[in-house]
Amino acid sequence: MMRTVICAIIKNEERYVREWAEYHLGIGVSRIFLFEDYGSRSHVSLFEDEPRVTVSTLEAFGIKDHHNTRNQFTLYNKFLQKCKKDGEYDWVAFIDADEFVTFSDGYDLAGIEEEYKDIPALLMSWKNYGANGHIKRPDGGVLENYTKPSRVVESDMQWCKKSLVNIKMCNCMKNIHIAEGAIDVNGNHNEHSCLVYKKIWIRHFFTKSWEDFCERIFERGNMSNNFRTLDNFFKCNPDMAHMDEELIYSVRHRHCKNTMWLSKKYKLISGGNIKRQSR
Repeated sequence: MMRTVICAIIKNEERYVREWAEYHLGIGVSRIFLFEDYGSRSHVSLFEDEPRVTVSTLEAFGIKDHHNTRNQFTLYNKFLQKCKKDGEYDWVAFIDADEFVTFSDGYDLAGIEEEYKDIPALLMSWKNYGANGHIKRPDGGVLENYTKPSRVVESDMQWCKKSLVNIKMCNCMKNIHIAEGAIDVNGNHNEHSCLVYKKIWIRHFFTKSWEDFCERIFERGNMSNNFRTLDNFFKCNPDMAHMDEELIYSVRHRHCKNTMWLSKKYKLISGGNIKRQSR
């Protein structure tokens, strides 16, 4: 039986990462390796009773330049090469803690890996899920509270896939989303082709509630150099777009001197009001 691991970089994910880890262990993942980004609070205590989850830091894995925006890419390739050398595992999924690997009826992880055992990597398409109308964070977990598929932000369209990597056959990651030689379930080698929700894909909980999304922007920060802006929330959740000015105005006291978190559409002006600007 093939052994699959997950490699993920996390930052202040303590609210939801236990549910995410238990879900993936439940679908057949053998081990999960979590690497805390610089500035993150520790997640070690969350998994003291779960030996299948290892929590470490980027620095402990030999990645010591906390200013380098390519740390995630470096981690993935170093981890892949370590797995190739150790020979303990067969597949590795490079995903984030807001991404849940999902199967069509009749498929599972073991079946997918057997079917695609001769390819270097399999591309898993994003299927975005939004806020379900929640402004405040509801009680309970991700899977029970966020059930409605939502839009993909236009700027993310070229990155809407993640890789399940065949360790023995794949040599490297091309970027943090796409592995060298990866195909989708239709046998398509074009990583920018249409999204495929057959056999295997990823439920991507992009925003969760408005409260969660604001926390992501202001407290957790973004782990790539594509800085998220607050209007991404309303692009992903058009059913809540009528509340955009009210909700953005409600957080005007946070980081008011640095408005990178506002897009060209919304800018704070003197007095704390919001001014709509044409792009």
